[in-house]
Amino acid sequence: MKTIKRVAGTELRTLFYSPIAWFVLVVFLVQCGIVYFNSIEQIATQQEMGGIRMRFISNLMNRVFVGRGGIFNSIMQNLYLFIPLLTMGLISRETSSGTIRLLYSSPIKVRDIILGKYFAMMLYSLLMVAIVAIFVILGMFHVQDVDKGMLLTSLVGFYLLLCAYSAIGLFMSCLTTYQIVAAVCTFVMIGVLGYIGSVWQNIEFVRDITYFLSISGRTEKMLRGLLTTKDVIYFIVIIYIFIGLSILKIRSGMESKPALVKAGRYIGVVAIGLFVGYISSLPSLIGYYDATSIKVNTVRPNVQKIIEDLGEDPLEVTVYNNLLGSAAQMGQESFHNVLLSTWEHYQRFKKGHNIKINKTITYYDSTLDNQYMMSGYEGKSIKEIAEQQAKVQGLKMKNIKTPEEIRKIIDLRPELNRFVMQLKYKDRTTFLRIYDDQFVWPGETEVAAAFKRLQMAKLPKVAFLTGNMERSILRKSDREYMKMASSKPFRNSLLNQGFDVDTLTLETQEVPTDVAILVIADPKQDFTEATLTHLKQYLDRGGNLLIAAEPVKDSPLQPLLKEMGVELLDGQIVQEDKDYQPNQVRPDLTPFAASLSKYLDKMQKDTLTAKVSMTGVSALRYVNTGNFDIHPLLMSDPKFSWNRVKDLDPETMTSASGGVMMISMGGLGGPDEEEPVTTGPAKRTTAKPAAPKSTTTQQKATTGATDANTMAERKKKVDSIKTVMDGIKNGAGTDEEKQKKMIEVMAKLEKENPISPAQKKTRDSVHTLINGIMTGSGTPEEKQKSVGELMQKIRAKSMEQSKTLQTKLQAQPEKPQVTQVKTSPQPVASSNTAAAVSEGPRGRRRDLSGTITFAPQDGDVKGPLPTALSLTRKVNGKEQRIVVTGDADFLKNGNFSQSNFVFGTTMFSFLAYGEFPIDTWRPERNDKSVNVTTDQVSALKLTFLWGLPAALIAFAAILLIRRKRK
Repeated sequence: MKTIKRVAGTELRTLFYSPIAWFVLVVFLVQCGIVYFNSIEQIATQQEMGGIRMRFISNLMNRVFVGRGGIFNSIMQNLYLFIPLLTMGLISRETSSGTIRLLYSSPIKVRDIILGKYFAMMLYSLLMVAIVAIFVILGMFHVQDVDKGMLLTSLVGFYLLLCAYSAIGLFMSCLTTYQIVAAVCTFVMIGVLGYIGSVWQNIEFVRDITYFLSISGRTEKMLRGLLTTKDVIYFIVIIYIFIGLSILKIRSGMESKPALVKAGRYIGVVAIGLFVGYISSLPSLIGYYDATSIKVNTVRPNVQKIIEDLGEDPLEVTVYNNLLGSAAQMGQESFHNVLLSTWEHYQRFKKGHNIKINKTITYYDSTLDNQYMMSGYEGKSIKEIAEQQAKVQGLKMKNIKTPEEIRKIIDLRPELNRFVMQLKYKDRTTFLRIYDDQFVWPGETEVAAAFKRLQMAKLPKVAFLTGNMERSILRKSDREYMKMASSKPFRNSLLNQGFDVDTLTLETQEVPTDVAILVIADPKQDFTEATLTHLKQYLDRGGNLLIAAEPVKDSPLQPLLKEMGVELLDGQIVQEDKDYQPNQVRPDLTPFAASLSKYLDKMQKDTLTAKVSMTGVSALRYVNTGNFDIHPLLMSDPKFSWNRVKDLDPETMTSASGGVMMISMGGLGGPDEEEPVTTGPAKRTTAKPAAPKSTTTQQKATTGATDANTMAERKKKVDSIKTVMDGIKNGAGTDEEKQKKMIEVMAKLEKENPISPAQKKTRDSVHTLINGIMTGSGTPEEKQKSVGELMQKIRAKSMEQSKTLQTKLQAQPEKPQVTQVKTSPQPVASSNTAAAVSEGPRGRRRDLSGTITFAPQDGDVKGPLPTALSLTRKVNGKEQRIVVTGDADFLKNGNFSQSNFVFGTTMFSFLAYGEFPIDTWRPERNDKSVNVTTDQVSALKLTFLWGLPAALIAFAAILLIRRKRK
């Protein structure tokens, strides 16, 4: 051991008395600093800018340290550039200078020489680790809530990789007397070990060896915070193999042995290493240590319990892969080891560690889930297409089963002929699917649900009522429920989350006893007496129920809801929002709803998370009669929403105004919004043949003059108001002061010129627009400009409507005036004509305005209004659970947003007593901010990118100069 230390000391002195060691340290330090400070500066800038950008500041451990752009990932990708420069002269320098002969003749053993030089490289590697540790320590202060365990395992992985590369470089230095050649050979060998895991993967025996030898991705688990004995032993084996080969190579120059003996020694060293690696890779011998604070690399305890309940009986996994499917590459032989790695998380907790992955069965058949996959092959049969694909992928058709052959084994048409894994446990089987999302592979929740299917005789069944035009779970159209209920490619469908789904009609039968949850989704026809009776029976015996209603008058659900003390209010809820249609309501989660699920609790607390969206929702009224405990789950916004009683056409009514600000716009709305237009009085005449014509002509002239005067007065009024508003807008004062002045001016105008109800509606609409501008984003100048443009548009529209009305009046056909003698004067225009003039344009104007206003005189009621309720009670010793929603669209195929999914899934979990979906919630790290500003980052950059490297260079220069003088 003393000899090894002396050799190591000598090698270190030689190393540091050359510029190359200092050059590598300085460059490595600068590289680490650039990567680290770029990440921190980007996050700090994003944080200081604030706003919506704050939503994307999360998972900083990945962004700064272990992710694709993190410091560990970046330096490990470039590590092969540094190590060969250090190891290229370890032995080749001795060989080229002739000192190797002195070593041969000395009493020092070859083993001590090799181990001493390697020990020197291990110590140098610790210096590189120390440089990385500097930035790790900085990160602990700069990043909020860092995971120290993950950082520690990342440092361990980095050091093991350095040691492995050093062993490879040492061996390559033994092969040649030229240092440059040794460096190039090291580059090549590291590249070979990184690439070898992807070659010969279609040969069953060879792929296990090449996959084990691959160094690519070996530190990936350590970067995620998971230490496994398999990965640690892998690096030890690689070090052992190349150190052993180095010793044999140097020793072969000292002794004369046959080439066969030398080759046998080399093979023996490699064989021993591979054997140890094979033993260490056996599932039953692998040890795991999850160093992360929230155990992200370990399945949840409840999932562990499900796996342990499988016992020691083997679990077989058979993959069926359609050659013509969209995921065909995932079933190829080259993908086998990747498939094995996905099951390692569950193999770890299986008693006996006997999850067996059978050989993939490849077949070809029609792609039932995606007909476009077959397009572009006009005139070719399925067999010809398969032959073409097999040729491109290097597969043999004799190993691929035909549609007829695969159907003799298993009929996969119900699975849409997709890539699927069949799990077999004892005498039960179930399918585990891949999904059409970014993750593709089944996650912890889906795998646990599949294991549950293998263990349970029956699963909770969700029955969807049919026969009254309810939503269908078998159709893909926009309003239906197929995606949520029975879609196999959709990860979060009830079917994939552990439920059995089915349809049910109650015209001739009761609800079966195996139904755990009954769903009644938006029936369009009244229930028959038989159906209603069976529903009440199900309700009385304590069955769980989900009722999704829609805002329609005399809903078929009212009789059933009345039994529970719940009622649908007439009309529907509208919500004031400048970005959405008025019937698109985004209610708030109640504390009770948040208590049902950690996902809902997070959604309620995170103000940046999108809310549940309900398009066309009825408000619910309930009375706690004592039969049920009723709790609201969703409540409409009390400030910006109300229940509108009158009908709503979302095609023409595109916005809503609750009248928060009150500004009178006087006559700016145009003649369509004033009181009914009346014409001037006709003169009293006697009955003369020519009188009707002359009277009509005089009436037209009077009408034209009156309209001209009215238009002139209106234009004058508009101009004066605009002048006053422009003066306020361009004057001094803050935005709030200017807005207050505008309100005072409008209030004065309203007092001097009383307005009609129609004008008041227009005033409210314009007021809402101005309020949105003044309280929205933008500079004061931009807000002033926007208000000015709005006023100009209103004025232009008013003048246009005035001209339109004048043209209509002039175009009215002349009618004879029936004049009676000895009667009081009559208006020239009849009442019907006046009504047409006033009501026609007024009615159209109301539709074309596109704004719904709060109208208490029509029965409108402001919020908060419940849109979803939970009802519970005890029946036969069991808690009955019911959920009622005033909207059925929130779960439809065309409206399945992330927030709606979370809420809908939680409702089914609530109704299933939390049994399904399997709860795999895990807490999140709070690494969502940095404790440093951009100015501080700039100062740190000067220190660590300029000051520290300069100090290191100065120290190296002094040391080398002093060494040269000696």
